[in-house]
Amino acid sequence: MATPLTDFSAYSLRPATDKALIDELTAAYTLDNSAPSQPLWQVSATALASGNGLDRSELTGKDANGNAVDAALKVLAEAGSTLNVKINGTNESREKTLTADASGITTITLTPTECAALGVGQASAQVSATDLAGNVSMLAFTDFKVL
Repeated sequence: MATPLTDFSAYSLRPATDKALIDELTAAYTLDNSAPSQPLWQVSATALASGNGLDRSELTGKDANGNAVDAALKVLAEAGSTLNVKINGTNESREKTLTADASGITTITLTPTECAALGVGQASAQVSATDLAGNVSMLAFTDFKVL
């Protein structure tokens, strides 16, 4: 058991004159216990129009020649948050962990191997965002067809 101090004569108190120390001692802290907003899926309208689906280039962000194309799956979430993405295909599911950039928009791309593993047909995706304080958002869902 610790012995309480009773004689304070050995200690002296001096006013703080170091600005950095004063700033540190008087800094205000904010407790963040609020979940981030639910992420929003942004799926290419062209790919979803009239029953169209997402082809390999729209899922990988590259055409057959390896040239960059606009990927069809994007998520808007709190900037800097960690995104936990799960894509469920007809054959398999794939999970990815990404970080939302300063704009909050994150493009989700798959490798050709991941595309093949999903299979052709109906697919769904879900995403949650975890902010820097560890708070987790509600899940956001979307459905699409893989061609």
